[in-house]
Amino acid sequence: MTLKDVVNVQFLSAMNPKAGAFNILDRLQRHYGVFACNMPEKGDLQLIYGQILSGHFSIFDRDVQNLAEPLTQATIELHRAVMKNFLPTAIKFHYQWNLREMSNIIQGLMLSLPEIHDVPMLVRLWLHECERTFSDRMVGDDDTNTYSELAQTVCKQFFGEVVSMDEMLVQPNLFGPFHTLPTGEESVYTQISSYNNLLGFLGGKLNDYNNDFPAMNLVLFNQAMEHICRISRILNNPRGNALLVGVGGSGKQSLARLASFICGLDIFQIQVTSTYGIFDFRAEVQEVYKKCGQKGATYSFIITDSQVVDKQMLVYLNDMLASGYIPDLFAPDEREGVEGAMVNEVKATGHPDYGNKDICWEFFINKVRNNLHVVLCFSPVGEQFRHWCMQFPALANTTTINWFHSWPHQALVSVASRFLSEIELGGEEMTENVAQHMAYCHEAVNDISVTFRQNEKRYNYTTPKSFLELITLYKQMLGTKREALIDKTDRLVMGLKKLKEASEQVRELQIVLQKEQVIVAEKAEATDNLLQFVGQEKVVVGEQNDVAEVEERKTNKIVNEVDAFAKECQADLAAAKPIVDAALAALDQLDKISLTELKSMTKPPDDVVMVASAVMCLTADPKRIPKDRSWASCKKMMANVTSWLKDLLAFDQNNIPQVCIDVVVPMLKHPNFNPEIIMSKSHAASSLCAWVVNMVKYHEIRCEVRPKEERLAEAQDRLASSKSSLKKIQDRVADLRAKLDGLVNQFEQARDEKQRIEEQAQRTQDKLNLAERLVNGLADENVRWGNTIQELRECTNLLIGDVLLASAFISYVGPFTRTFRETLVNDRWIADIRQRGIPMTLDLDVVLGVMTNEAEVAGWSNEGLPADRISTENGAIVTNCTRWPLMIDPQLQGVKWVKSREEKNGIKVVQTSQKDYLQQLVVCLENGLPCLIESLNESVDPILEPVLARQFIKKGSMMFMKLGDKEVEYNTNFRLYLQTKLGNPHYKPEVAAQTTLVNFMVTEDGLEDQLLATVVNLERPDLEDQRVALLRDMNQMKIDLQQCEEGLLYELSNATGDILENVVLIENLENTKKKAQQISKSMAAAKKTTATIATNRLIYSPVAERGSLLFFQIDQLSKIDHMYQFSLEAFEVVFNKSLKKAIKADAVEQRVTNIIQSITETIFAFTSRGLFEKHKLIFSTLLCVAILRKKGELDLGQLAFLIQGPRKFGIDRPDAVAEWCAEPNWAAVQALSEVEGATPSFDLLPADMAEHNRWKLWSETEKAEEEKMPTDWKNLTSFQKLLVLRCLRPDRLTAALEHFISEQIGKNYINDQAVGLDVSFQDSTPTTPVFFILSPGVDPVKAVESLGQKLGFKEDDNKFFNVSLGQGQEPVAENALETCFEHGGWAMLNNIHLTAKWLLRLEKHLDRYAVIYTKMAMMAKKRAEKRLGRRNLAESPEGQNLPESEADPPAADEPTPEENTEEVKPNEEADADDLDLLSPMVPTGTEAAADHIEDEDDDDPELQMDGPKGHPDFRVFLAAEPSANIPIGILQRSIKLTSEPPQGLRQNLARAVANFSDEPWEMSSKQQEFKSVMFSLCFFHAVVVERKKFGAQGWNRSYPFNPGDLTTCVDVLANYLEDRPKIPWEDLRYVFGEIMYGGHITDDWDRVLCRNYLSYLINQDVLEGGDLCPNFPAPPALSFKEYLNFIAESTPPESPVLYGLHPNAEINFRTQQGDSLLRTIHGLQSAAGGGGAASSASEKVRQTVDELTGSLPEEHNLQEIAERLEDDRTPGQHVFYQECERLNMLVARMKKSLQDLDLGLKGSLSMSPAMQQLFDDINLNMVPDSWSDVAYMSLRPLASWFQNLLERNQQLSNFTSELQLPKVVYLSYFFNPNAFLTAIMQTTAMQYNYDLDQMSLVTEVTKKWPDQVDAAAREGAHVFGMFMEGARWDMATSTVEESKMKELYPKMPVMTIKSLPANKVDYKDLYACPVYKTQDRGPGFVSTLHLKTKSPPRRWVIGGVALLLDVVE
Repeated sequence: MTLKDVVNVQFLSAMNPKAGAFNILDRLQRHYGVFACNMPEKGDLQLIYGQILSGHFSIFDRDVQNLAEPLTQATIELHRAVMKNFLPTAIKFHYQWNLREMSNIIQGLMLSLPEIHDVPMLVRLWLHECERTFSDRMVGDDDTNTYSELAQTVCKQFFGEVVSMDEMLVQPNLFGPFHTLPTGEESVYTQISSYNNLLGFLGGKLNDYNNDFPAMNLVLFNQAMEHICRISRILNNPRGNALLVGVGGSGKQSLARLASFICGLDIFQIQVTSTYGIFDFRAEVQEVYKKCGQKGATYSFIITDSQVVDKQMLVYLNDMLASGYIPDLFAPDEREGVEGAMVNEVKATGHPDYGNKDICWEFFINKVRNNLHVVLCFSPVGEQFRHWCMQFPALANTTTINWFHSWPHQALVSVASRFLSEIELGGEEMTENVAQHMAYCHEAVNDISVTFRQNEKRYNYTTPKSFLELITLYKQMLGTKREALIDKTDRLVMGLKKLKEASEQVRELQIVLQKEQVIVAEKAEATDNLLQFVGQEKVVVGEQNDVAEVEERKTNKIVNEVDAFAKECQADLAAAKPIVDAALAALDQLDKISLTELKSMTKPPDDVVMVASAVMCLTADPKRIPKDRSWASCKKMMANVTSWLKDLLAFDQNNIPQVCIDVVVPMLKHPNFNPEIIMSKSHAASSLCAWVVNMVKYHEIRCEVRPKEERLAEAQDRLASSKSSLKKIQDRVADLRAKLDGLVNQFEQARDEKQRIEEQAQRTQDKLNLAERLVNGLADENVRWGNTIQELRECTNLLIGDVLLASAFISYVGPFTRTFRETLVNDRWIADIRQRGIPMTLDLDVVLGVMTNEAEVAGWSNEGLPADRISTENGAIVTNCTRWPLMIDPQLQGVKWVKSREEKNGIKVVQTSQKDYLQQLVVCLENGLPCLIESLNESVDPILEPVLARQFIKKGSMMFMKLGDKEVEYNTNFRLYLQTKLGNPHYKPEVAAQTTLVNFMVTEDGLEDQLLATVVNLERPDLEDQRVALLRDMNQMKIDLQQCEEGLLYELSNATGDILENVVLIENLENTKKKAQQISKSMAAAKKTTATIATNRLIYSPVAERGSLLFFQIDQLSKIDHMYQFSLEAFEVVFNKSLKKAIKADAVEQRVTNIIQSITETIFAFTSRGLFEKHKLIFSTLLCVAILRKKGELDLGQLAFLIQGPRKFGIDRPDAVAEWCAEPNWAAVQALSEVEGATPSFDLLPADMAEHNRWKLWSETEKAEEEKMPTDWKNLTSFQKLLVLRCLRPDRLTAALEHFISEQIGKNYINDQAVGLDVSFQDSTPTTPVFFILSPGVDPVKAVESLGQKLGFKEDDNKFFNVSLGQGQEPVAENALETCFEHGGWAMLNNIHLTAKWLLRLEKHLDRYAVIYTKMAMMAKKRAEKRLGRRNLAESPEGQNLPESEADPPAADEPTPEENTEEVKPNEEADADDLDLLSPMVPTGTEAAADHIEDEDDDDPELQMDGPKGHPDFRVFLAAEPSANIPIGILQRSIKLTSEPPQGLRQNLARAVANFSDEPWEMSSKQQEFKSVMFSLCFFHAVVVERKKFGAQGWNRSYPFNPGDLTTCVDVLANYLEDRPKIPWEDLRYVFGEIMYGGHITDDWDRVLCRNYLSYLINQDVLEGGDLCPNFPAPPALSFKEYLNFIAESTPPESPVLYGLHPNAEINFRTQQGDSLLRTIHGLQSAAGGGGAASSASEKVRQTVDELTGSLPEEHNLQEIAERLEDDRTPGQHVFYQECERLNMLVARMKKSLQDLDLGLKGSLSMSPAMQQLFDDINLNMVPDSWSDVAYMSLRPLASWFQNLLERNQQLSNFTSELQLPKVVYLSYFFNPNAFLTAIMQTTAMQYNYDLDQMSLVTEVTKKWPDQVDAAAREGAHVFGMFMEGARWDMATSTVEESKMKELYPKMPVMTIKSLPANKVDYKDLYACPVYKTQDRGPGFVSTLHLKTKSPPRRWVIGGVALLLDVVE
């Protein structure tokens, strides 16, 4: 770091006093000379702008020149009126009016030309410019109308005498830069005469644009053309930049593109990709800057808010708009390059200092600003737009705002009418009615969307694009339906015509047939005679042929013998061929060099010589075998190496002389005659050695074969002789056959002629038969089709209303639930259609009647779409919508259907988290494949926008689409499906406009149907199979019937030529008739079967109802916590298992009861083990209430009261009630009195409470829920008793709910049933991980490791991998997953919440594994099916000759492959049973058969799986803290487990003991001592863990005590006991309390509590059976199991007393627990709608601000107080003075912030983030943090807090009046009460000259209240304002005593606090009581006061007794 001196620098700063950071520090301001720049006066403005206009008008006519002054005055006046009436607010933050607006108006007037603009036109131009400047900023119709009134008033005032108002206000008043003068000047700004003229011009421009750029299918209605004019006006102005504000789908981008094109600007838009970031944006901005600045190109930079992927981009845009200079855009070297490139251009301008870099840079920036126009397209939805504009003010201040309003009703009607006029609807009146209804539909959806958001908390948006899509869809559907209707009618007419023609041909055919039958008879007789003669000749030929056959058999026998012998010889020779090849191969390794080298050896090794000798002997002349076999002789043989090698290669191996062989064989027996041995001595010799060896071997084989060859030659001679004899006989037979052939040919010709004539007659007969069948078969259709034609012609008119309803249904209904759909369609739309007289089919089913048909729905059902009504509607929407469907599908039902439906078309399934998903999408776009993008989040990748918006680029006959940075060819067959797993996504209007949202969430009815099928399939598979088969057959028959009907009509209408020769047509007719008859029979049988099935299935419907009920209770748990994600597939898996677990029963009714019990208990257990303890009772309550509501056993009014807990204030309490019933409780009783349905009636309860004291006694009992209610009220039902408890004892509500649930549905639903990890592991599969939801202090790793040890998955064997996620651990985790996946093992991934980004990759890994295991399961299924089929064929003789489909099915008691296997789908829960698919599935049979089948499987390519395979032992264990970053997919597929300390002492103690197996209990030699102390330690652990539930009274702060603390303490205990002769109690207590457990403790008073507990529990008494807590003595030494039994049987009922606390201690936490429980349940319920006359949030806050400001105290005059106190102020006075300072600081901050907020609400200031936060806090009745920072500690809500502030101020005001301390000081009113207590000690220390650090406080509690105190204390001070928690002060005995029931915070009387040296204070019988500021205790500790007590102080320490200064009840 270096020090730099900055010299000659001046700072020029500016600030807006109404916006931004409008506060400035005095220390900073003093360095500036401040100038206030106010708005210029009217005269100044008149002078400035008047001179400008006068100068411009100087060349105009005199009349126009006279307009300069009134135009200027009118502008100033209108500007002031707008400033006065339109003030900025939190919502209308952009209503900022300054000189920019006036300049814009004048700038527009300066565009006028004398050739065009006269006086009326100039006035209209002025009015137009004012509208563009002011009105275009308005956010709503109210403001726009107000502005119009102001503008008309100003017009009348200043121009009324010049131009008439009618002429001024004629519409449209549009100006645009579209005119071209005769002189050639273009873009002249002039008036547009009419919309039609404008439409013609803009339509032409749009066509030009579409020819050059991606086509925009724009609808140029009036509002759109107005916006084009506005945007063109902005872009045509110098440095004009636009801010277009409107919801997505309003056309901002498209209109901006067209306007930019019209203005001659090149369009620049960034292309956002999945990796797009600030560096890419910077590079693109650099490029466009260079083009605009260096090349002079003009650009329109269009950017949308969805393209702002990094907030840093807004910094660039802000700088670009504000000054054009973006500081870090160019690097220094890049900037130098730019400056250098601009030098010549600056020089050309004549600038003298053109070489100055700063001048060149400024020139460059100015040129960029002139050539680059920025168009921002932002959406006002949400807070983002406001925040951006406030944080980056240039976005709104330096742009011209154009607000795209939602279309009013008339605009909707106008647009609809314009487009509907293009189609025939029966006249203008009908067109108007349809347009009106379309507008009504759009507005009705807007209205119901508001209710939808209130009731269901779901968002739905409509946009102008939605409305335009409705119109387009209507026109398209109407045209399609009309064409289909006309086509069907035409085909029917043509069919009838063909039938008529066929009946006429029947008569003609009968005559022709009679003639042909005579000719057939004549030909038949002649043919028979010829046949007799031919037969005689065939006998002769046959006899000779038999002789030839006998001879041929003899010859063939010889041939076979010869062939066999030849094969034998050939086989022997073939065996010898490898030997020859080996020998030749050995020679191939020789070359001249190696042989020369061999030859050149002078003294070769003996082995080499032996080899050479062998070669010499083998190749020698047999008559002259050399006897000299020395090396010299060998070298002679090798004299000519080349020739010798040729001789060797040409050696005749077939004729080797035996003599040579005999010589060589002895040599071969030499042990060293081996090529391998010789190799080490000579390579060449080794090769020769191999040659010799192989030649000898070959010779030996050849010798064996030669005799066989000789015998073969003899056999061949005999064969030749036999063949010669055969030849003579065959020649004779041939002659006879030739003669016979001639006769046969003659016969065949006669026969063919006869056959031809017979066929001709048969064809005539067939044709006649067909004709008769056609005429007779279609007799009924002849009538039916005639009637159908009439009906179709009548339907043509009804299509207008039918299609209108259907198109609205498709466009709008998708996002809504069933109730809202029915409301829209039935109550709104159909009623409006009827009212307007639009023709529509009576009782129309819009889905089955228009959008689809039963046959198509049947096909969907076969593809897997559920058959309920909502699913059918969704299917119809998906298949008919023109925008891509976006399915809200958390249960994956829609995805399953789409995958099944499009599987045959090659659908690609991708997710945006995949790296290659764009490549997959490109493949689909180019090849026309369907693509499913699943698991979308609420934000859609911006790169998909061109696909969603269908932005095509047409190039010739081909279409392309811009995807990212490349163009992709678009295939029109492409289909896109989008899906999200989110249950309640909030998609922006942009997404809603580009897609068709379809809510595929499962319905109760639909799920009941599915579950009923599951139950019946298990219980009555025969019944369910029959039903499913019947449904499938019926569906298929419907489809087939429709196809046959359509095919028949098609054939009839399109038949050419002779229709009676079309056999296919006639057969189709007959098939149709047969199928119609079959369907009729099947329908009759189906009715009976359906009735039987329905009756039998209804028996099991309660099971399905309960299952559906359970799922919907589970499904809503995700609203409580993100971690509670449960998929429908996971639910179905558990549901199926629970069905199998149900107890069998003979009676069906009992069996149903057992199943219901089983599924309820199993699913509850499965769900609850993944819930936090605090939510388990919520789930139990939801379940219980849902079950009782289903049974009709709950009164809805009473249930609403219990959940909502209303109160009715304003009714005085009787005196008898006031003393024991608090005001809130009384208000609740009053509300309960209005609830009906109880006996006795609740309206009697208030009077009864006032009359009977029993209510007081009952309400003060410890456990009121277990006591009988007074008098007749004991007759209330158990549920109604809950309502009374809700009012009088809300603290006992949770306990009462537990009792109620236990009573209604069973104890299992309230008891915490710990489930072992081994049980959950059994439910896991390779695709179903176990997910541990972590809590503080919980580590599941040990449990997983322990289970792995038992099952053989150990870390040492690489079968267990434990990875703790964090920075850099992602690759380690992925390696662990892959290893376990491939080789089998467990992967434990901890703390996955720390790697939020990587979790998407983890989800993809799990998805990939699921796909692989799915393939494996399907392969196993195929293998099982094939094996089963082969086994059946092998075992059944009959089956061997049958095709597989006809083989015997498996026996009834044998599971079929379908029953053995279940298909596992990706992204779905896999059942454990699926793993069976991975093991061999060999049917029962012999082992040999099984082996044979397996061998066949191994060879079957169809059963071989490509790609990786997963190991069946693969398991994944995940662990994470709750986090919203964890993907839903991971949570849904996982078995979730929470591990928290259970609630209750018994459960905690049992869990503590369960940490130890039998071994630790026996590990010490001192069994008695060890076991007793160990059990006491377990009790201590259970107490300290469970004590946290009592909040601050339990522990001041929360500590993560965990089982590790306990196990470590037990180890320490064992060591101490073994090492010491006596138990070191003090040492143990110190180690346990200060190190082990104390290591967690940070609060001193908590440490004191821990010590006191240990002093009570770790002492000699535990060895002697002393009480661990009341009524719970320490047990003797027992075994592990005995201890568990002791805990279960002897632990007292749960009560605060067990922890040393008073029963009152649980009142607060139980009350909060009950409120939280019911508040959560209430939040889960759908809102009841409503609204009412409640004031808006702004009005409420404004009212509160006014009240606070009016009541805010004045600041204390500190200077005056200081002067009055002078220098001799006492410590007490000084404390009060400091309190005044603190209060002043708080009041000043409150006053300033309230004033700013008030100005913000009034519009005088812009709403800053701090003001917005203050607004939100006041609205929620919360104390703002900005106030709390300088205020006192308090838990009060704002209203109570402010009242408390006034009381505090009153005490200070009393002090400042006399400057004397009050007689009684309210200590609770101090900001810093500890300062006052210190002041007391200071005063005493100063008075008696004591050391301050030795002083201590002494407390005397008086028996007086403040109004009873007459004078101030002589020493110390009288103090009041404290409350005691945990005990009470007994004024009679003047000691701390036990609390009274329900008296939570008894007030302390006046206390006299003095000070003495600590050594003079007697602390005997005193309790050191801590004093805290609030009930939160810990951080608010003040001091310690010692109070008298008769009981041991330890009792109060353990009881959590403390004094509180401020209490909120």
